[in-house]
Amino acid sequence: MPEYEVLILDKDANPAAFIETQQADDEDAIRSAVRIANGRPFEVWRDIVCVHRARPEPLTGRAA
Repeated sequence: MPEYEVLILDKDANPAAFIETQQADDEDAIRSAVRIANGRPFEVWRDIVCVHRARPEPLTGRAA
């Protein structure tokens, strides 16, 4: 089974948590990461390949 690393990102896209997991394939790893991240931005890595990236949404709006 391939090994994956899930990085949970903070609002500035810096790693806030690091989880190692073994999954059957990339899709299973991404599904698991979605559950683990619980709405937070995250990345899924297999070795040195980023297989999924969900970055924080940029803030939009006008300054007061």
